[in-house]
Order: sequence, then structure tokens, then C-alpha cells
Amino acid sequence: MRKILAVKLILGFVIIFTTTVIILLLTKTIAPIDNLPSPDYRIKGNKNAKIMIIEYTDLNCPACANMNNYLNDLIKYFPNDFQVHFKHYPLERIHPYSLKAAVWVECAGVEENKFFELADIFFKNQKEWWNNKDYINLFEKYTKEANIDVKKIRDCFNSSKTLESVKKDIERGDKLGIDSTPTFFVNGQMAVGGMELIEILKKEKSK
Repeated sequence: MRKILAVKLILGFVIIFTTTVIILLLTKTIAPIDNLPSPDYRIKGNKNAKIMIIEYTDLNCPACANMNNYLNDLIKYFPNDFQVHFKHYPLERIHPYSLKAAVWVECAGVEENKFFELADIFFKNQKEWWNNKDYINLFEKYTKEANIDVKKIRDCFNSSKTLESVKKDIERGDKLGIDSTPTFFVNGQMAVGGMELIEILKKEKSK
């Protein structure tokens, strides 16, 4: 009787241990997936295109600026093949005004439907505003350059509604395990950095 009980205990332990190991392995090997679209004003390209690119980016990240130029060219030369969804992931620990920039540019999308027009200017002028305490005056200068109503954007910036929208992107990025920018999802497949993105795009384009 004792032998049978001992065998049952051992078998029970083996089953529990094996199940735990399998769960841990699956948790580590299943890659995060994101296919949640952005608001319309943060989408460029063909919204019905088969290849969906979601980019988590920081307006003050140099690599993000390079990839912004790449994606603009991609849409320019292949206007029907791609849809690009912008999501905010400002890295405040290294870019002190990146969250404020994200909120300001988000306001341009919400209020004037000119998100990308202003985002391009912010990317272009990263070195000027990245650690500048006079950032508000610079933000207003860029807004005028994009022919956007500065008062509208300033009022929006001073409210909390767009901050919450940006924070939702950040929270989703955190849940997906994002810790650097730019990070992309191509039809759900994760790509960290430009090289991985280009490799996945080549495969998706050839299908």
C-alpha cells in the first residue's frame, strides 16, 4: 500500500513538474503580437493594404527618424502595398522632452488632422529640441512651419485628453515587452530595429 502511494506521489510530482516546464517554455517562445490599428490620423499609406506595419517610436530617437524617412519613401514608391500605423513610445529616461513632444504632435492629429506633417518636422529637428528647456517655443515654431493653428495645439496640449491617448500606447508597448525604439509589428510579427523590419518586409512582399 505504501509503495502504491509513493508511486502515485512521484507520478503526481512528475506531471506537475512537466506541465510547469511546458508552460514556461511556451511563454518564452511565443512572440508578442500586435495588430491593433491606430486612429485614422496616425495611419499613412493604403488602409486596405495587405501588409500592415505598426511602429512604436520616439520622436526624439535618431534611429526612429531614419526609419521615418524609410517608411515615407516606402509609401511614396509603393502607395498601394503598405499601411503604416504610428504608435507612441517615448523613452523619457534618455529623451527628457519626448513625452511632451508626443502629446504636442498628437494634438496636431486630433485637432487639425496633421499628425504626420508635424511629426516629420519634429524628427528633422531632433537635435534642436531634445534637451532644450525652451522646448515650448520650439514646438510652437514647428507648428507654425506646418501651417497649424498654434493656439489650438497649445490648448489641447494643456488638457489631459491627448496625454491619456499617448499613455495608452505606452502601456500597450510595455505589455508587449518593448524596451527600445523603433520596434515594429508586420502583420503581427515583431521586428526590433530597421534591419529586422526590412527582412520581414521582403518576405511579406514576396508572398
